[in-house]
Amino acid sequence: MMIDGNWRVGVYLDEAASDSQAERLGAALVLALATIWYPWLAPGLHAAPRMMS
Repeated sequence: MMIDGNWRVGVYLDEAASDSQAERLGAALVLALATIWYPWLAPGLHAAPRMMS
């Protein structure tokens, strides 16, 4: 559980990354968050149709 404080942190960007790489990573993260509220921003991502039983 999060309240236990057993969090783990990963490094996605190190000192060797260029400014261009940092900008692209930031844009990807913003798009990932934005698609939660605006799913039409990523038209290739959609829920699978329900299967009939």
